[in-house]
Amino acid sequence: MQSSSIPASLLSLDGPDAAAFAQAQFSSDVAALAPGQWQWSAWLDAKGRCRAFLQLARPDTDSFTALLRGGDAMAMAQDLKRFVFRAKVRIAVTSNIEVIDGPALPDGSITVDEETGIMLGAGLRSWHIVDTARAHVDEHATRDWIEQDINAGFAWLPDAAIGELLPQSLSFERLGAVSFNKGCFPGQEIVARMHYRGAGKQHMHSVRFDTIASSGATLRRNDTSVGMVLNTHVVEGATKALVILNDSFLGDERSGMLDVQDIQANLALLHTWPH
Repeated sequence: MQSSSIPASLLSLDGPDAAAFAQAQFSSDVAALAPGQWQWSAWLDAKGRCRAFLQLARPDTDSFTALLRGGDAMAMAQDLKRFVFRAKVRIAVTSNIEVIDGPALPDGSITVDEETGIMLGAGLRSWHIVDTARAHVDEHATRDWIEQDINAGFAWLPDAAIGELLPQSLSFERLGAVSFNKGCFPGQEIVARMHYRGAGKQHMHSVRFDTIASSGATLRRNDTSVGMVLNTHVVEGATKALVILNDSFLGDERSGMLDVQDIQANLALLHTWPH
């Protein structure tokens, strides 16, 4: 039986300069994030590729908590500390956490409780961030929320995707995870240039495979890589997944055969997200 939770980690920024520091490092408009709210964001490298996809919460004016939907929190913290200089900001990591399905909360809202953990509202549901020891308390918990993430185009990035994908490929503009007018941040010049020129040769799609596919798997046709599997939801030997596909592979096709982990699988395209 598959787990109804996803292992994750948190990165926190605290201090009088935390907001300015986050604004300079992350791709979203952090200055527009009000206390008690969360937003989509990312941490990019100098080439504009995604090193970490974030749900960035602001519990109060001088503190931020980022749920990493992929990426190494410890490595990220160490790299970020190199840019602190004299800024009054503390960076810390919380490991041994998992994300489970949470109750309905207003979209963009947060709740923080020392006993029950953090909840990030998504309207009819929420992402509930809990200590690993608490993640499996509800024996009736289901993976429905994981499938809902796929249906909504909310990626979880496998290790193989870190440092490989541009914001346009992951549909960050749709989520408000990247700002083109807030000023400089790592990778900003390249990402903005691609945005204004309409560049980008990959898109994110939801698909169905008639076999079991694992997160991080490379998709191939005729021994050529044409994409990658992101998050998955497996039911009765079939897989619904978010994938990145090269535009040149698709053409006008809505389905087709390709290799998934050395197994021939039929891919049916369900939905495509814009850059």
